[in-house]
Amino acid sequence: MKNLKFTFFFILLAAFFVNAPMSYAVKTVTTPVTETAVKTKKEGKFFKNVKKKRASLKQRFSKWKHNLVGKILKKGIDLDDPVKKWLWYAIIGVGGAIVLSILASVLAVGAVSTGASTGVGISLLLGIFAGLLYLAGTVAFVIWLIKKFG
Repeated sequence: MKNLKFTFFFILLAAFFVNAPMSYAVKTVTTPVTETAVKTKKEGKFFKNVKKKRASLKQRFSKWKHNLVGKILKKGIDLDDPVKKWLWYAIIGVGGAIVLSILASVLAVGAVSTGASTGVGISLLLGIFAGLLYLAGTVAFVIWLIKKFG
């Protein structure tokens, strides 16, 4: 019985320290790193290399982004192609399903939190339509795969 009391006491003591906010337990001090701070020669080279790499990556990314957007805008959505149109149907179907799913979940949460029963029914219908759009998008994707590789 005495061991049980000591065990219970230590568990309570540990729980007290575990639940203590970090601001009371440890006080940390951080110093901001600025450009005007005194740097060694090695640190100066390191920061210079990092800046060069960041600039080159930024330039490379902007070229890649410009080329990708330009290709999509130049070609556009081609629904006349018998193979590519099924991929676009799949993308549009799944995108619409995602939008409807998000809308249905937001409507359901709002309806449940306010107690409105009609919002739950409407969100159920939106969820059913989203499921049908997912199904249509998946079927279109399978048709695209068959036409492309089959």
